[in-house]
Amino acid sequence: MEVTVKDILALESFKGVKIIAGEAGLHRRVNNVYFMEVPDIYAFIDQNGFLLTTLYPIAHDKIALESFLPKLVELEISGLGIKIGRYIDEIPQLMIDQANELGLPVLLLADNANLSLLSNGILETLLDKKNTMLEFRDDVHNKLISLLLEGADLEKLVFTLSEIIKAPVLLINEVNELITSSIKIQQFRIQGTGGNGTFYSSQRSFTIQINDRELAVDDYITNSIIAGRDCLGYFIALPSSGNDLSNIKVALEQASLLSAFLFQKEQAVLQRERSHLDSFVRDILNQKIKSQIKVIQKSKIFKWDFDFPVVLLNIEELSQDDNRKKQFYSQMKDLEMVERIISEKLDLPIQKCKVVHYDDGLICFISVVFENKKDERIKAACESLLKYYQSKYTLGISVSRMVERLPDLKAAYEETKVATRVFKVLNQHQPFIKSYQELGVYKLIHLIDDRASLEEYVNSKLGVLVNLHDSDMVEMLSCLIKNNFNLQKTSKELFIHYNTLRYRIDKLRESGIDFNNGFDLAELALAYKINMYLTMAEE
Repeated sequence: MEVTVKDILALESFKGVKIIAGEAGLHRRVNNVYFMEVPDIYAFIDQNGFLLTTLYPIAHDKIALESFLPKLVELEISGLGIKIGRYIDEIPQLMIDQANELGLPVLLLADNANLSLLSNGILETLLDKKNTMLEFRDDVHNKLISLLLEGADLEKLVFTLSEIIKAPVLLINEVNELITSSIKIQQFRIQGTGGNGTFYSSQRSFTIQINDRELAVDDYITNSIIAGRDCLGYFIALPSSGNDLSNIKVALEQASLLSAFLFQKEQAVLQRERSHLDSFVRDILNQKIKSQIKVIQKSKIFKWDFDFPVVLLNIEELSQDDNRKKQFYSQMKDLEMVERIISEKLDLPIQKCKVVHYDDGLICFISVVFENKKDERIKAACESLLKYYQSKYTLGISVSRMVERLPDLKAAYEETKVATRVFKVLNQHQPFIKSYQELGVYKLIHLIDDRASLEEYVNSKLGVLVNLHDSDMVEMLSCLIKNNFNLQKTSKELFIHYNTLRYRIDKLRESGIDFNNGFDLAELALAYKINMYLTMAEE
């Protein structure tokens, strides 16, 4: 229901008015009308205003005339009506050329034109359109409110909205997945190209493909569904040439406001379901449910196709920011996103993957139905998860062994927790994907609470190096241990001559370290790992 320059030309009061330049801009929207009575009119007009003038204030100022239209275009004015006869005999050719180049409509008014009557005609039209739009908005609002009171769902809302605007309507969620549509869609692909963070503008640009047809930007209108600072999804309308675009925008705005309530209502239901699911998982891990068959059957209540064998992922946010952790663990959409990423990467139905918040972390249950390259595929899925969240969260992921029976589930989960705690220390709170099996001797070190005894053992084996803080010697020792005390490999890795390495080893021998005794070397390696663990934990 917008008023354009073309609509103004069709008014009775503009009968006989001619457009002499800038016809390409006849579609420009008009929101107001202004008179030019002073040379510096620019401070008194707004975007989409239509200007009526005799050019009297600048008629004899060549520089002002030359810059007049370009300045109006900068202000995004809709058009210009110029009355000739009294102050100018004709519109300058330069101004006509500029108008054509800039696409700014210039209307030629007769010398007997009454500017007040022309202005009143525009204002009356704008008022009529505004009233009609408000009536339409009220009508849409009332229809949609009635739907809500009847308990309608989002699908019913979309179909009713489509009937109101007489155009197809799609509803997508915040991650661009199709929720429902008023038309049958066999193939649907969409990618957002705007917006950052959790808050989005009402109009967003997308790349949309429906049934092998990629839509141009002019083929659709979008409006976001906002609750607080969260974007819950988008309405997308597909207008045809006969549709009133203003009506569609108004209807989408109203639908977005009211559908936010339906989204939040559904989220509340899901949150309750999640709460029951968390309790169910807690009972499983605390071994309150003994029957494996009962667990499998009850899981179906939560749309979870749980079965054995199963692999567990322990996922933790590693930052020291408690608010960031809370945000990641508590947001429903993040839990669902983890399920979606893991299941898609493993090519599993999403029902085979379930994520719950448990003991300051997330547990992801994956019912494994494949044997081929199991470890590699699970690691690739975890890498996709880290990549997706890398700009927002720092995640550590510990992978359990394959669990074949219900009684082994608790132990497998506890192993992943131990792995997470240890690798969090060793990786200094940087992202990681590790398994309990990779812990090696750290499984034992982690279980020793007597720090003083550990430090005493380290000093007895590495006292010289620890006390001297000789970084070269420590690096050499680390490389020796990694290469099973193979001098050839170690010298190459450290980029030093073999004889230089032998010299450094002799220096260590002088401090009491015996490189010829296998048991001493084993204790040396153990002491080194204990020292590394204690150092990382302290930092």
